[in-house]
Amino acid sequence: MGFIRKLLANTYESISSNFEKKPEQNINPENFEKFEKFCRIPLFKEINKDKLIILYNLTSEIELVEGEYLFHEGDEAKDFFIVMEGSLAITKESKKIEKEHLLTVIEESQTIGELGLIDHAPRSASVRSIVPSKLLRIKFETVHELVKKDRIFDRIYKHISANITKRLRQTNEITIKALENQIDEYKLRVIMGIFMIYTVSGICLYTFSLAGLEYLEKHLASSSYVTLPISFTFFILFCLLIKVTRLPLSSFGFTLRNARKAVTESFFYTLIFCVFILLLKYIELLILPSYANRRLFEPFALVHGTSSLNDLTIWGITLMLYCLVVSPMQEIIARGGLQSSLDMFLVSRYKTLITIIVSNLLFSMAHLFISFKTSIFVFFPGLFLGWLYSRHKTLIGVYISHMMLGIWTMWIVGLF
Repeated sequence: MGFIRKLLANTYESISSNFEKKPEQNINPENFEKFEKFCRIPLFKEINKDKLIILYNLTSEIELVEGEYLFHEGDEAKDFFIVMEGSLAITKESKKIEKEHLLTVIEESQTIGELGLIDHAPRSASVRSIVPSKLLRIKFETVHELVKKDRIFDRIYKHISANITKRLRQTNEITIKALENQIDEYKLRVIMGIFMIYTVSGICLYTFSLAGLEYLEKHLASSSYVTLPISFTFFILFCLLIKVTRLPLSSFGFTLRNARKAVTESFFYTLIFCVFILLLKYIELLILPSYANRRLFEPFALVHGTSSLNDLTIWGITLMLYCLVVSPMQEIIARGGLQSSLDMFLVSRYKTLITIIVSNLLFSMAHLFISFKTSIFVFFPGLFLGWLYSRHKTLIGVYISHMMLGIWTMWIVGLF
């Protein structure tokens, strides 16, 4: 009898210890930290750990590499997921334009795909990982079975409804933002139409006046007397464009943002470009017969190589006009007007390159009345200036660079 009582007592202690055992003790020690994070998921608040351990043991872990899809829009919904590590993007594809739109980003401790637990419909959007991610998968069938056994799991539905309401508000905000973007795009299309009208009108006026410009260029001491009125005309057209579009002046390069860095870069890059111009003049002296009697540096080449008082006056006036009027107006037209406008309208992957080339083609074309050589020579430095402008979107740096290049080319080296 004593042996039987002792056996019964040991059995009772063993059963009691199992009942008093903490739920965490049923978790593999390697997964204890994951279970603690699992318990802190908002979807499971108000559910005790001893209940959650049942659900946790029925989950399976999934790992996604960067860019891998968890599921696609239209897939059958059989489970939902909890993000334990990483972040994922919820996207929706527009079949009309074959483009994927980002709806929202799901971060750590948030859930994905739980909507199907309520409406039993296919996936309404696609989900892909932004970075390498780890998730826990919970089957809908598992939740349904647990709810049948214990009504405390009904609270999962309650929190899912709260999540859906929250995301609906986010969707409303995204919809409003999308509508605002469409309005902005419509405004840009209107502005682009105005820009095209002004540009085509300017080109037509210039083309009709080419004969008169060639005559003036031949009979005046400097081409600056011709380029100045042309620049001023296009400058007026550009000012009208700004007024009609009502866009902020910063959209056209009138800003001091990044000005110090732009000026510094422009100065040093222009010095390098000036070395190439000097090298070009040296090559011309070696290979062109017309340059046989010319020197490497010809500061008075612009006034036919003389240094008389009258020519010095012309030399000084043209230099002043170039620095204070022609250079700033040409940069405002080429970079502020043409390049900035094209940059706003285009959405191409290579739009920066396209805007630089197209704006400089239009600008160099305006110099054809002087000579084809001048037009070509203007084009390549224009590419350099366009690149400088694309880096900081301020006119200050390119104005300084333009002025330096012009002074070096025409008033020091005498390339023309």
